[in-house]
Amino acid sequence: MMHKNKLIGAFCVNLLIIILEFIALVLSLVEQGLESFLFYTRDSNYLAMAVSLLFCIYAVKEMRGKGKLPAWIHSMRYIACSCLMVTFL
Repeated sequence: MMHKNKLIGAFCVNLLIIILEFIALVLSLVEQGLESFLFYTRDSNYLAMAVSLLFCIYAVKEMRGKGKLPAWIHSMRYIACSCLMVTFL
């Protein structure tokens, strides 16, 4: 039960990341076009959005009892988190 509650919480947070990053992506593309992909900070945010989307897809499958989160999802989340942390340095 505790694992399912943590998974639901993580799903909600990742869904929020997807929504906010999608808004930022649209605004950047409207303002700067494809030049918005030139900056590492924005690229790391787009990577975080993509990884959050993959996490949400596999989290729904796990919540429905149709499998577990693959190990590569955990690795991708770690990579995205590391990329975001570099922007804070």
